[in-house]
Amino acid sequence: MKITASHIVEWANTYAREAQDQLPRLIRRLCFYPDAIHAISFPAGDSIYRPGWDGVLSSEKGNAWIPVGESRWEIGCDRDPTPKASADYHKRTKETGEEERSISTFVFVTPRRWSKKSVWLAERHAKGQWKDVRAYDGDDLEQWLEQTPAVALQFAEELGLIGPGVESLSRHWDSWSRQCNPAITADAFLAGRTPVRDALAEKIRSALSQPVSSHFLTIRADSVEEAAAFAVAVVMASGLRDQVLVVTEPEGWRYVEANPQIGIAIAARAETAQNPVLREGLLIIVPPRHGRPGCELQGGGTGPGTPRYLRIRTCPRRHGRGGIRRPALCREHRPLLDRVPPPAGREPRHPASRLAGCAPVGHADPGVSAQGMVR
Repeated sequence: MKITASHIVEWANTYAREAQDQLPRLIRRLCFYPDAIHAISFPAGDSIYRPGWDGVLSSEKGNAWIPVGESRWEIGCDRDPTPKASADYHKRTKETGEEERSISTFVFVTPRRWSKKSVWLAERHAKGQWKDVRAYDGDDLEQWLEQTPAVALQFAEELGLIGPGVESLSRHWDSWSRQCNPAITADAFLAGRTPVRDALAEKIRSALSQPVSSHFLTIRADSVEEAAAFAVAVVMASGLRDQVLVVTEPEGWRYVEANPQIGIAIAARAETAQNPVLREGLLIIVPPRHGRPGCELQGGGTGPGTPRYLRIRTCPRRHGRGGIRRPALCREHRPLLDRVPPPAGREPRHPASRLAGCAPVGHADPGVSAQGMVR
């Protein structure tokens, strides 16, 4: 479901404290581009009461909302934005040296609709006290979210406006990892699998850089759920999360089709990817059906739609107690691991997999190169 300015305004009206705490987090997500950002700080939650700017950003690239170079941000949720914006502008102009102001853009953000925004901006531009001055209201945030659909999806989930058939990476990971208590961390889940993790990250980046039609990449593991979770964990660590979502039902492809900024779609199950959207620049990551070596997909043959496979190997029996190596699990999980025996008659699970109570997933064999695991 599309987030509108009215949704944002209603959020600020109904959950004023939450909006005050979480709006900086939303702006931080919207501004985060790992290849362009040199420095970013938007304290959120309990940290909003720290002294200093509400946001500091340094970016070598810009767009319609992100200034090139240095920018200093103030955020306010007051019903009438003008007094708050004026007070923040006056205070920061007085406290900031002329040299810093000459290379920095002052930005004010409000979740409200701001009818006097243009007049306010014109008056500040006329003063010439900063390199530039910008102001964004609820209507601007709506347009910004349109161009960052993965961020918009996560925000929609937080507002209770979830569209059918899609999930953000964070929601999917939280749902899977919390099958045990305490929840498994992504670091623990990826421990010992560095070659496979790096190989998958490289394949993702390579596919996104090729201006051809849809790519398929199938991750082979003993468990559909863990194969999907592995892809989610790798993408979350890669800095590409703002271009990625999880498709949980076939109708979710409508969201992918309507948002061309989505570069990666992770299918929660192979059946979900039977009739996906096929378009230029889209990578579709698919876990196979249980017990099958591959997956029946559209785009077979030798063309760009041909499925490619990444196999996550099981844990070698020679490593550690019962074939299980103990990666850097958090202290809370280590006593639990000692009480969970490996499944009879099967390859040992990765420790994090056993704790989650899921079917086994592959564990990288340190004796095998990444090239040997990816075909």
